[in-house]
Formats: sequence, C-alpha cells, structure tokens
Amino acid sequence: MTEPSRRAAALYRQAEILRDQLGNPAAALDAYLRSSDLDPRFVPSRLRLVDHFWNVGDLDVVAELANDLYAIPISSDSDPDLIARLAIATTTLRGGAKSRYPFTDALGQAGVRALVEAAAHQEQIENRGIEALDSMLTRARIWAGADGEATLYATMIDMTREDPGQPGAAAALGRFAETGGRLALANAAYGIAAFVVPGCPAAKHIPSLPSPGQVTLEAVAIGGPADHPSFSGPARRALAGLAAALLGYGTDAPAPKPTEGSGLPPTRATELRRIGDLIAAPPFIVVRDSGEPKTGDERRRLRVIPTQPAGLLIAAAASSLSEKSWSFVAGRALETLRSGLRTSGLAGAQPLARLLEGARSALADVEIDEPQARAVADWLRTPDASLHLGSAEARAAICADVEAALEALPDWQAFARGAQHTRNRIGMLACGSPADALNVLKIEERAVPGRADTDTPEGRQAFLRTAVANELIGFMLSPVYEESFVPDPEEPS
Repeated sequence: MTEPSRRAAALYRQAEILRDQLGNPAAALDAYLRSSDLDPRFVPSRLRLVDHFWNVGDLDVVAELANDLYAIPISSDSDPDLIARLAIATTTLRGGAKSRYPFTDALGQAGVRALVEAAAHQEQIENRGIEALDSMLTRARIWAGADGEATLYATMIDMTREDPGQPGAAAALGRFAETGGRLALANAAYGIAAFVVPGCPAAKHIPSLPSPGQVTLEAVAIGGPADHPSFSGPARRALAGLAAALLGYGTDAPAPKPTEGSGLPPTRATELRRIGDLIAAPPFIVVRDSGEPKTGDERRRLRVIPTQPAGLLIAAAASSLSEKSWSFVAGRALETLRSGLRTSGLAGAQPLARLLEGARSALADVEIDEPQARAVADWLRTPDASLHLGSAEARAAICADVEAALEALPDWQAFARGAQHTRNRIGMLACGSPADALNVLKIEERAVPGRADTDTPEGRQAFLRTAVANELIGFMLSPVYEESFVPDPEEPS
C-alpha cells in the first residue's frame, strides 16, 4: 500500500469514528473528502461521498463519483441501492446516452428506497422546498422509462402504506405523482406527510397543489366504489333504500325545530347542502345541540337523530373546526343518515334480520307473525313512510335487495366495521383533504377515555398504525380514490 493509500485509509477510519461514535457529520464529511483527494481509488471513502451527496440532492457530484467507480466491480445483486443511486444520477435530463445501469424491477425498488432516504434527509434542510426532489425524481422517471414507471409508483405506494409514519416516503410519492399529473394521489401522499410532520415541505406545498377535480356522483353512490368491501352488497343497498322511510320509527320524539340563532354560518350551511346533494342524503333539519356535556366531547360535534325529518345537531365544538375538517365531519354524519344503519337503531344481526323481514312483508304485501318484524311492516305501511319508499320501480328494487340480503345476512361485526370505514371514506371524499381527515380522527382518538395522547410526533406515528387510520390510508392511496375525481371544467378563454 502506497503512502497516499495509507493516509487515505487512516482518514477514512477517522471519518467513521466522527460519523458513528462522535455524531459529527460535518467533520466526518471533511475527512472523507480529504481521504478521497489523497487516493481517488480508495473506494470506501468514495462510497460514503456517494451517500452524502445523494442525500443532499447534488446529483452532479454523484455522477462524477460514478465515473470514478465504473472500473470497480460492483454487482447489482450485492449492492442494488448503490447501483440505483449511480444509475439515477448518471441519467441525463436531456435524453441521449442511457445510463450504464439499465433499469430492472429489482433496481427500481432499490431506487425508490434511495429516493425515500433522500426525501427524508432533505426535509431536515432549512428552507428547502418539495421542489428540491424534482431533479432526482425526473431522472428516475427517465431511467425507468414508460414500462418501469409503474414499478416506481407501486413501490412508493407500498412503502407509504407499510409505514405511513415515515414522511420521506409520502413526500417522495407526492412529488412523483404531482409531476406525473396524478393529482389525487399527490394530494393524498402530501396529506399523510403533512399529518406526520405539520409544517414540513409537503405541508407547505399543499395550498399550491392544483385541485384533482370534482368527486363524481358515481364514486359516492350507494353500492359504489367508495363502499368498504365489508359494507357493500344487498344489505347495504336495502338499508339505504329504507333509510328515509324508517326515520321516526321506534321513537316518540318530534322532529327538532330550528330556533333563532341555531343556524350555521352561510358558508357552512351551503357546504352541508352541497354534501347532502352529492350523496343524495334524506331531508334533514339543522339545530343547535343543547344536550352536549359542558366539558365537550370531540366525538359529538355533529350528531344525527332519527326523527322524520332527521335532525342534525350541531355542537358548539364544531365551530372550532377548519373548513375542511367541518366538511369531513359533515360528510360522515350525512353518510350515517343515508345508510340507515344507526338511524334504524340496529345493534346486531337478529335486529337486522327482523327489520328486513318486516320490510319484505310491507313491500311484497304479505303477512308476518314475528312481533318485531310486524312492527316494522306496520310502520312502512303508514302513508308518510310509504311515500318515502318511492315509485313502484324503486320499491321493487328495494324488495329485491331485501330478499338478497335475507338469503345471505352479513357478519354483523364486519358489517358494522365496514360501515365505520365507509363513513370515513365518504367524509374524506367530501372534504378533499386527507390531512384534515386524519387530524379529525386523531383528535377523536384522544377524546376516548384512557387513550394515550396522540398530539406528539410519536403519537401521530402510532395513530397511523391503528385500524381506522390504516384503512383510510389504504383507501386514499388506492386506484378507487384516484378514479373518484374528474378534472374541473376548464375556464372559458
């Protein structure tokens, strides 16, 4: 070993100590640079420099280092993460010569890991915006080509779903989706990152993100793609068809009457009606919730009472919600109303069966002896309830769903959980802000007695591992969520 090589090796060992044991990355970088200058062929220092300049986004320096490493036998099998970094860095933005490291699915997955690591590091650099990722993301897209781009998307989505508390993955996915024109996916990914680290580059960028468009009526229709799989099927459709007709059943309470001062601010009232029209909710009256506890309960900001017409009780706590959070809460409440599950007072499989049997009796005009089912049938035969069952065609469709549901009753626990997940999905589509939806759910989690505080970075990450949050994240990163939007109509020129 020559004298420069020995000195380069000594500096490398010094740099490793500074990096790993003393926690002084700046001094370590200086030692790696001096080691590399003394002996450009000393590979360990060069590899450390590749890692550093990759993570700070200086791809031109990484490309120069790659040129020096071409002569070194590095296998994509033994070190795919390094090869992916070199491949992306040496891909030119203007086309022309291709990288010496051709794209493969395995290297593409390694490339995504490298992109996520860089995104996480760059979030720590002061005043660096999300646009700082553009160079490496663009090179990665060019390197992958049209055929490999799907691998990059799939790997980023999988990494974000597997560990949504890692904001680097969500930030990289968000920017990759935005620059690729997939605005709904970008909004969802940025929302996750913004929830984990409020004030991060992704969060600051959300206000300038173009709208993904309008939610389609088909996306939020009963039995549509937004329904959770455990809540789809004939029982869901039958209950929704019966929901308006069953309002008032089982209660002697009169419908609430609006009083002076109980109305919503005009913008929120308009938003409530917009969401009601979007999901075709039954008629409702908005009143102030005078029965809320003085201490406040974050889970009771907007309640539905099953009178005819239905009452939407607005708690004082609702006034503190942001506009998007209000839309999420309102969307969930109106989905509760139109689903008929809670408003019918159902609390188990047997009550569901009796309700459906009573509905079949009324719709098919046959007698039934079972007392609970007969009570439902008698209610549905009253003039007001019968009117809400709709036309002969609508009644026939409801009857067909009732028959199908009775033939294969759903598992009650799974059905009820699916209803909860569906409410959250509809709420998120109504508000269009994944970050606000997650924040509302997080606040409600804190409101449950005995639950740990989630308003910390660690608490937010832990919350994202709960079943409710995990399901909603899976939905917002799914093709179903992306396909729920149509672009806004272009402004006339």
